[in-house]
Amino acid sequence: MGKGEDLAVVSPSVTDRVVHVASYRGQVHALDANTGTLRWLFEADDVSPPALVAGGVVHVNGYALDASTEKMLWQRERDLSPGNSHYFSATKTAVYTAAYSDTVIELRALDAASGASLWKNNIPRRSDEFFPPLFPITAAYGKVFVSQSIATVGAFDTATGKLVWTFAAADPV
Repeated sequence: MGKGEDLAVVSPSVTDRVVHVASYRGQVHALDANTGTLRWLFEADDVSPPALVAGGVVHVNGYALDASTEKMLWQRERDLSPGNSHYFSATKTAVYTAAYSDTVIELRALDAASGASLWKNNIPRRSDEFFPPLFPITAAYGKVFVSQSIATVGAFDTATGKLVWTFAAADPV
């Protein structure tokens, strides 16, 4: 492979016998799961981990790539302001993004096929705690689950972005 030091220290995404992993140096690698042979390499200055695959599409913070060919299907601008951390989860129909700043979590849903915005929800957050967590967003069962603080998880409706429920733990979750 040659540039092993460029690979990210996050979990790879595996589908259809292909391992997809994004690096902090602007690269998305597609590797044969059996041999480790590089199938394709996508490069862009603002790519960073993780790379998620859903519905034959590799989603990596603002880019949607065909998982088989690396062809860019769409690109979306991101707020790269200092202090903002970006996380996302993908399904076959939508990409859900969470951008964490000091005062707000900007939760968005994007159409997986086009990148068009479906909805946006700004969630206030406490600025007095170390945050964001390692894996702050995931989509399943018609909900987007978001870490709102070190001890609070919220469930938001995938169709509307409206809050469905929250859980506040006594200790960090």
